Parts: sequence; C-alpha cells; structure tokens
Amino acid sequence: MSQLIKIAIAALIIALAPSDLIAQKVQPQANDTVKAIFALAQQGNAQAQNEVGAWYYSGRNIPRDFKEALKWWLKSAQQGNAQGLEYAGMCYQYGRGIAADSLKAAQLYEASIQRGNTSLLLRNVEQAKKGNLFSNMLLASCYQKGIGVERDSTKATPFLTIAALGHSVTAQRELGLSMLKTNQLDKAAAWFRQGAASGNADCAYYYGTMLLKGTGVKRDRNLGADYMLQAAYAGLPQAMYQTANCYLSGDGLTRNTDQAVKWYTKAAVKDMGKAQWVLASCYRHGVGTPVNYEQALHWYTEATRNGYAETFKKLITDSIPNSPFVSYLNGLQAYRQKDFTKALRDFKTVEKAGVADGQIMTGLILTNPAYSHYDLKKGVQLIEQAAQSNARAMYLMAAFCESGRGIEKSMPRAIEYLEHSAEMDYAPAQCALGDLYFEGRGVDHNIRKAMEWYAKAAAQNQLNDNAARRYALCREKK
Repeated sequence: MSQLIKIAIAALIIALAPSDLIAQKVQPQANDTVKAIFALAQQGNAQAQNEVGAWYYSGRNIPRDFKEALKWWLKSAQQGNAQGLEYAGMCYQYGRGIAADSLKAAQLYEASIQRGNTSLLLRNVEQAKKGNLFSNMLLASCYQKGIGVERDSTKATPFLTIAALGHSVTAQRELGLSMLKTNQLDKAAAWFRQGAASGNADCAYYYGTMLLKGTGVKRDRNLGADYMLQAAYAGLPQAMYQTANCYLSGDGLTRNTDQAVKWYTKAAVKDMGKAQWVLASCYRHGVGTPVNYEQALHWYTEATRNGYAETFKKLITDSIPNSPFVSYLNGLQAYRQKDFTKALRDFKTVEKAGVADGQIMTGLILTNPAYSHYDLKKGVQLIEQAAQSNARAMYLMAAFCESGRGIEKSMPRAIEYLEHSAEMDYAPAQCALGDLYFEGRGVDHNIRKAMEWYAKAAAQNQLNDNAARRYALCREKK
C-alpha cells in the first residue's frame, strides 16, 4: 500500500482549510497498481477505499470528483475505519461533495477520535486556540462525553465560552445548561437569553421557564410566557406543554381552556406522555372541549405507552372506580364480548351523566343485528339526536346516510355530516373525507383535497391504515 497517498491525505487534513485542498502534482502510479487498489476497495478493504477516496478528492490518477471521494470514504467509515470517518467528516465540514453540515461533521469526527484518532483531536486543539468555533465546539463535546479525553464538563466550559462569545447559539445553549447544572443560575439565564435572542427554541424554553419560576432572574410571568410561546411555535414539545399549562392556569397568559387543549394536543401528537395524560383528563372532564370519552380513552391509551400504565391503572381502580368513565370502559369491554345486556346497563349510566358517548353506544347496540332486541330505526334515531353536536355521531350518521340503513339514502347528506364532523377535528371523519376525494365517491375526484384531509388526520396521529396507505400514494404522485 502506497505511503505517499497517506502522507498526502494527512497533509490535506492538517490544513483544515478548503482553499488548501488542491490537486496533488505527483507521478501517476502504474495502471495495474491503480486497478489493484480499486479491486481491493470494491471488495471492502477500508484502507483501499480511503486511497480511492483520496484519488477522487485530489484528482490524482482519476478526474477530481468530491462526491465520489465522499462515497468511498463513507464506505470506509461504515466499517468503523478511523481515517475514513475523519475524511468523510471533512467533506461534511466544508461542503465538499455534499451540503455542509457541521453537526454531521462533528459526529463523524467524534467517531473517528473514539476509534483512536488522536492526531485529529490534537489538530483541533490547535485550531481551537486560534479561535475556530467548530473546533471549540468539537472539543467541548469530547470533554462532555469523554471522547478521546477523560470526561470532564468543567474542561468543556472554556471551549464553550469561546464558541458562545463567537455567537454560536448551540454553544450558548450548552453553556446555559452547564451553568444550570452547577447552580450558576444568573449566568445560565444570561446565556439562555442570548440564545433565545438568536432564535434558538431550546434557549427560549429554558429562559421562559426561569422567568416563569423566578429562577436566577426576577420573576416575570408575562415575559416568561412570551418566551415559552416563541419556543412552542418553533415546535418544541415541552414548550407546547408549558404553554398549555399557562393557558390553563392563567399564569402569564389570559386563561383560555380552549387554547390550553390546542397546545396540549400539539404536544400530545409529538408523543409527549404527560401532555397525552393531561389532554385525556381534559376530554374526560370537558375542560376546554366537550366531554368526550372516546377521545379521553384514546389519549389515555397513548399515555400508557409513554410511562403512564400504572398511573392509569390506579386512576380507574383507586381514584374513579365508580365514575361514568369507568362505566364506559366496562361497557366497551362487554360490547366486545357481545354481552349487550350488560353493555347497555353501563352505557345507560354514562348517558344519565349527560355524556353523549353513552347514547351513541346505546344506539350502536340497537343497530347491531346480533343484539336480541335489534331495533335499527330507534338506534339510528338515538345517534341522529347526538349528531346535533357530537362529531362522532355525525361521522356515524354519514355512514347510515350513504348506505341507507335505518334512514333515507342520501349521499349529499352523508357528505354534509362528514364535513361537519371533520371540521370539528374528528380524525375518522377526516380520513373518510379523504377517501371520498381519493375515490371520487359522491364528489369529484380530487387528490389535492384528499391529501388535505389525510394531512389533518395525520397531524393528530390518527390516520387509519387505509388512509395512511392512500396518503402515501398521494404523496408519491405529487
């Protein structure tokens, strides 16, 4: 294996400046040697892959092509080769053969250092002394994680400080978190404030939290809520959750339970367990939304996947064992077991509590041919009554109107029910409307409208399997 290529690559990397990465004027190797190295590279030899990458990068033996260079170095990197990881990182750092991505570059460099590439670490130490922001961030991360050096967060601080003073918002966030952990609250707040001013959502969240609690700064609920809103609109789930709390309690924001449910929903859709738990409670109690046991159960189920299984068990067995909601759960279980007599008793308890889900489920039992006292007309009437205000009942009425079961067949009326239900953010109705437009069933075939309704259901993480498949097809054709 030629040492010249290794020396040439080392010289390229040491410079750490794209302007110096020029084609090397060296004597070309014999064709059979080049072919032999290519063959080794194709067979998976990591060192050979590094050499081929170097040829493409420098334009030696073959025309210069940064994309091909990166391709070969990534092949080597995928085998855990320290040099391949370093060279691929260099391409990401400087945008050679791919769009520049400092985060990806740092990840590759860290992996290379982790595999014993001490020279890469030392070169970045030298660059950090010269004020290079990337190198300072890389070294700070190495000390925080113990990569190539002994883990020591205090030694990361000087590197973070240089990068933060150089307006790196990532460094400002990390420095703020470091100060927070070491109880230097005023300094933490100062760095979070700077990061938030630069538009960093994490910094806005932490600074907003400190303002809301008066931690390290003078308490200012209104300003804290404003920063929290900034982070929430940037898409940070924990900020969405805290914004919902502010609306629910009136802490820093005008109390508005509808807005609270809106933000709890946004956080819940991002799979945040505590938001799912609180949202379920809102649906169960009718806070910021009509009482809706179906949606309450949906979000309780989601929350149980995210650490609330025992909490839910204690809720229904210890806290609310005799509540209408538990009667609803018992009724559903009996319904699945086709014990319609027991299910009706449970659902009547729910209905007496003024919850529409009880009446709807009673109606569904009456419309079920397996029920001994089957009464389609009466069942549809019960559901139609609930459909005056309940989205689920509207969705069910759409099905009855389309099929003509228990009511006059009318596709226009079915569509009207579906539209009202979908506009109330009932995901099954949104999926069903998407299906209508996808198929051209009762409406003009319109893929754009189908996608719009599928997207609304997807935004709630409640696409059914059929709608999800069709939505994927729509996006492929777009």
